[in-house]
Amino acid sequence: MKFGATDAVFEGFRITRQKPVLLLWLSLVYAVAGALAMALAYQPFVELMAFIGTMQNGQEPSEAEAMKFMAAYGRILLVALPLSLIATSITYPAVVRATLTPEDSRFGYLRLGRDELNTFVVMLVLSVAWLVVMAFAGIVVSISAMGGIPVALLVGLLVFLAVAAFGAWFWVKFSLAVPITVAEKRIAIMDSFHMTKGNFWPLLGMAFLAAILSFGVNLLVSIVAMPFAAISGGGFGLLTGQGVTALTVIGLVGTVVLNLLMTSAQALIMYAPFASAYRMLKHR
Repeated sequence: MKFGATDAVFEGFRITRQKPVLLLWLSLVYAVAGALAMALAYQPFVELMAFIGTMQNGQEPSEAEAMKFMAAYGRILLVALPLSLIATSITYPAVVRATLTPEDSRFGYLRLGRDELNTFVVMLVLSVAWLVVMAFAGIVVSISAMGGIPVALLVGLLVFLAVAAFGAWFWVKFSLAVPITVAEKRIAIMDSFHMTKGNFWPLLGMAFLAAILSFGVNLLVSIVAMPFAAISGGGFGLLTGQGVTALTVIGLVGTVVLNLLMTSAQALIMYAPFASAYRMLKHR
C-alpha cells in the first residue's frame, strides 16, 4: 500500500463520520481526567483564577501574590501533567484500534490493559527525552545571558530555531511509536525511527496539515462556546460558590461539554493520521 500523506491526514474525519459515538467515549475519558484534576488541585486552581481575575480588573498584583500564583501554577502542573499522560495513554490506543481494527468496537475501542501500559511507557520516555532537550536549551540561554542582552537575544534566537528544527525531526521520527506499540503488542520506540526512514517530509507535511485542521476545529468550537462561557462568567463564581444561578450552571455545562467534544475531535484529528500512516507503511 502506497503511503499518501493527504489520504492519511483525513483519517480522523473518516472515523468520526463512521463511528461518531467514539467522540463520546473519548470525551468520557477526558471528563474523568478533568474531574480528577479538579478534585486534586481545587485549591490552587481557585487561587489561580483569583489571580487572573485580579489582572483582568486592572489591578497590579503584589510580589507576594505573584509568588502565590507561581506556586499554585506549579501545583496544578504536578497534578495535570501525569493525568494528561494517563488520559493520552488510554485515548491514543483507542484511536489506533478504531483505525486499524474498526470491527472490534467493544467499549468504544477503550481498554485498560497491556496496550495502555505500553503506551504510557512510550509516552513517558519520549516526554522525558524532550524535557531533557528543553532543559539543555534553557541552560544554554541562561549561560548566554552572562554576556549581556545582545548576546542573550542572539543565542536565544539561535536556540529557538535549533529546538524548533530538532523538535520537528524528533517528533516525526518517533510519531509511529504508539501505533506500532498498540498494533504489535510490544513497546516499540526505535521501530518508529526505522519505519519513518525515507518518509520524513511526507510525515512532517501530514502532521502540519493535521495541526491546521485541529486548529480549525478549535477555532470553530471556541466561537460556538463563547456565549456559554460569557453566561457562566468563566466558571469562577461556581468554583467559589458565589453568584451561582441556573443560567451560570447552564453556561458552564455547555462550555465543558463543547470543550470535551473539541478535545476528543482534536485527538482523532491528530492521532488517527499516524495510525493510518503506520498501516500504509507496514503493508506497502
